[in-house]
Amino acid sequence: MIRLSTTRTVICFANKKHKLPDGYEPSDLTTPNVTMRNSTWQFREEAARAMEEMFAAAAAEGVQLVCSSGYRSQDYQEYLWNNYAAQSGEEYADRISSRAGYSDHQTGLAVDLGVRPIRLWISIRSMRIRQRESGLRPMPISTGSSCAIPRGRRK
Repeated sequence: MIRLSTTRTVICFANKKHKLPDGYEPSDLTTPNVTMRNSTWQFREEAARAMEEMFAAAAAEGVQLVCSSGYRSQDYQEYLWNNYAAQSGEEYADRISSRAGYSDHQTGLAVDLGVRPIRLWISIRSMRIRQRESGLRPMPISTGSSCAIPRGRRK
């Protein structure tokens, strides 16, 4: 397992089984020039630039992306998970969220995107899609990320 000793590397790994170091916070957080919903989100510099390119590529195809979540501190992730657990139980919270220290959002390399009428979660770091709605399949796009469209809507 890789242990992080610096916040300068963009090679980080966090998921429900691999914890970041306590208090991990990226050193190069910045706000990309993209459409955001509900707040102003920050990302690692490299992820922010990639998002700007991805949003521009989507706009050129007539799709407007909206950023709905980005970097989350360990404290904020703990607050979110605790809220889900208090409302619906720990099993539900573990299914839809990550505990503090285990979230890829804490790396500053993950983004939740809205695409009307479909909501998608796209992680720039892992270039993998997490499906929020059933009936979606991975589909590569030119930015090197992955995206999904409903079954039966492909050309």
